[in-house]
Amino acid sequence: MIKVSKGQILITVIFVLVNIALFIGSGAGRDVSDSLHPTFSNASDGQRYWGVAVNVARGQGFVIGEDSVTPLARAGPLPAGVFSIPIRIFGLEHSAGWIVAVQCALLYLTGIMFGRVGQVFSVNKELVCGLIIFNPNLISLAHHAQSDLLFTFVLGGLLVILVSILANGNVSKKSQIFWLGLFAGLLPLARPLGFYVLLVIPVFFVLSSRVSGTRWRMPLRKTIFGFFAVATIAAMIMLPWAYRNYLAFGQVSLTQSEGVMMQWHYKALKKQVGNPDLMPDLQSYMQKYRVTEDCANDVQCRGGLTKAYLLAMIAVPPLEVIKALTFSYSKLFFSGGASQLGRYLGLEPVNFSNFLTGDRDLSLEGKRINSLFFSNARFFLSLVIGGIVFAIIVRALGTVGVMLSFADRNSRAPSLLFLLIIGVFMGMYLFSSIARFRAPIEPILAVYAAVGIRFFLSKLGIAKTHQLSKQSALGIDHSQARSTGVNDK
Repeated sequence: MIKVSKGQILITVIFVLVNIALFIGSGAGRDVSDSLHPTFSNASDGQRYWGVAVNVARGQGFVIGEDSVTPLARAGPLPAGVFSIPIRIFGLEHSAGWIVAVQCALLYLTGIMFGRVGQVFSVNKELVCGLIIFNPNLISLAHHAQSDLLFTFVLGGLLVILVSILANGNVSKKSQIFWLGLFAGLLPLARPLGFYVLLVIPVFFVLSSRVSGTRWRMPLRKTIFGFFAVATIAAMIMLPWAYRNYLAFGQVSLTQSEGVMMQWHYKALKKQVGNPDLMPDLQSYMQKYRVTEDCANDVQCRGGLTKAYLLAMIAVPPLEVIKALTFSYSKLFFSGGASQLGRYLGLEPVNFSNFLTGDRDLSLEGKRINSLFFSNARFFLSLVIGGIVFAIIVRALGTVGVMLSFADRNSRAPSLLFLLIIGVFMGMYLFSSIARFRAPIEPILAVYAAVGIRFFLSKLGIAKTHQLSKQSALGIDHSQARSTGVNDK
């Protein structure tokens, strides 16, 4: 029988009440002229997710637009497929609550899963769970019909199993092979960039296992067989969508958006550089690869556009690139992600997309923010600043947690795996980082923050640190844990 602690019950009740209140608040803040619930109308790139889901529910397939037969290209089928179920049963308007409920459940499960992973780092599982499920960025995403929360859950499930295998030095249960294959297969179907994450995860896992304090106990033959079993399951899940893309676009692929993403990166870099004289001649690269800037949505252009924009960005002076990356990653890690939630609640919005860009400095932005506190936008601004403060505190604690986790032999391997995963996302986001892009790595950042909290509490004498064996922390060898009285309270 699974024992549920009082702490877990408390945070579960609070989580449910908070999200019910937010959903009710979103309805109260709606304009009478709004035909759609904010779960849909406020969703980023919603037409690629709930818009396609409407067509799937109608039996029209994965196409965009009511009167269009444009095939879905720049998104995976999983979000639309999941959203289409309540839409078909309850209709679009009445499905909003069900979609929010499903995504809140996935967020909660992500917190539970990473709570167990947190125990490998010798931190309380309720603390890790709370940092995840009460994260303003993730709560906001759970209330919008987008792909971010689904992608976060699938990646989280994949990482949890990998950490368990690292902790044991082998595959302890045959079911782990199936779940690894399932999550790996679903990852690019949740968001296409998941395909690139899959390509590097095997390398990251091997590197992490090399620094593990646990000796790898699986024979080479079984290890190779397990890898191919996982790959086979994942391929079986991904192949139908790859074949669909072949029929729709003439290419066997899981992703069609590389050219568009590189265009975003180039425009963001150009905006940060400011001085047009420092930018290369983009047209020369376009001519070299026989593409044009306006063909970004043509899947036949993706290869040429990707190369043209990449070479153009490489030609920018390195110092300007470093400055742009610094600004981009600052937004990625320190933006609160609560502005979308403010709009969801119908609060008077403030546009911060141009914060510190152009000739705007901290002094000017400070005066602007001060004036906003005396306007109708003060509630929205308070929500945004609250999200930023949460992000800053968690990042500061997480920085301490990273150093402590890597210094600890027991948590060094999963910590290296997590850092490599964060690195690959930073490499993909480059100059186009915004808060919602941080969603897939929020659970990892929560684990590091929990380690930092444990350290400071132990220094203050408020809490004593305790070391759990990696096996009992991940629910392995339960009988031994029970006999020794090990628990996580």
